[in-house]
Amino acid sequence: MDLLTEIIDEYPEFWSAYNNLALAYFYLNKIDEAMDLLNEVLEKNPGNLHALCNQLIFYYYCHKHKEVEELTDGLSRVYPMSFEHRYKLGATFALIGQYKLSYRWLKKLYTQGFQGDNSFHYWLSYASYYTGREAFAKEMWKLALEDVPDKEGEEPWRISQKAAKVFQSKVDVTAKKKCATKNVHDQLYSLYMAKKLPEQQRLLLLEEIKSSIHMSTLLDEVYTYVWQDKQHVIFEVADVIELEMESQNESDTQDLLSFWFYVYVQVYKQSYDFQHVNVNAWAAAVTYIWAKEKRQAITQADAAKQYSISVATVRKYSKIVNTLLN
Repeated sequence: MDLLTEIIDEYPEFWSAYNNLALAYFYLNKIDEAMDLLNEVLEKNPGNLHALCNQLIFYYYCHKHKEVEELTDGLSRVYPMSFEHRYKLGATFALIGQYKLSYRWLKKLYTQGFQGDNSFHYWLSYASYYTGREAFAKEMWKLALEDVPDKEGEEPWRISQKAAKVFQSKVDVTAKKKCATKNVHDQLYSLYMAKKLPEQQRLLLLEEIKSSIHMSTLLDEVYTYVWQDKQHVIFEVADVIELEMESQNESDTQDLLSFWFYVYVQVYKQSYDFQHVNVNAWAAAVTYIWAKEKRQAITQADAAKQYSISVATVRKYSKIVNTLLN
């Protein structure tokens, strides 16, 4: 604290010193001093992401539920460009138990080759586990223990099974409901939901819905992939869509995923060449066309930014999707 205060005196706009000093106050249970310092940062440097994230953590531990809800909602709409800010958001959301929002940023960073500090794989494992991605969570936990060996015994699946059970129940209900419609795209959706479960629960659910599935070459192929716990290409696109939509309304996410599975049925029916798939391009095009159909304000540039591809690629794949649907 003495050193950070000295740095602030010498460099009055070095905001990370303020933020770290606020954390030091907080760890020493000097809550008022910590909050005052963050307020000072946000007054002098409005929108400082580290200060906002620290403020959210302080609210969370002080059980200020209304403030937590409001600030979480605000931060869920932030789309930072720097890796450092994305990691700060992802780790903060994980720390307060907002695992869907956390997974969105941490998984994106992981796929981009980001390594982070010693906590990166730890929080990614937690976010993965509590969003139903147990196999990936265990893979990340091995890396977490390489970073911080003394975390052994803190595995998310040992800490609490309650959230996993709630998730499983939700998946079961959604999968059975989708499967009962007899629509091919809905049944693909039900298989996608089953894919998210741990092995034992996945196999049990597959046995339950098997008699409801109208087996065709497509559904038989996808069913086999899910049974063997293999990743089918249509699920890769669905994963990208779901990741980008996790901060949105849940019913919108389900509707968009249903639309994607419907598009893929057309791909399959029309024997479209689906080799060397550009996953982000398909996800962006489907999102763009779906949003336009819903009369939502979206441009091809918006979709390109959301999925980290070029506008020309969105335009190209949107034409493909429209052709398939027509």
